[in-house]
Amino acid sequence: MRSCTHTSSGSCIRGGQFCPQSKYGRSGWDAQGRRYVCKGSRSHPHWMRP
Repeated sequence: MRSCTHTSSGSCIRGGQFCPQSKYGRSGWDAQGRRYVCKGSRSHPHWMRP
């Protein structure tokens, strides 16, 4: 299983959370191994299901 993608505070990402603009278009994984993509508004992107 893939390790989770960490937030700036060190916790695993969760769906719906803001993601950094530098991660826009990239994939990340939560603690359960679910894949999310940083997408949506370029000025305020969120981790969303692909």
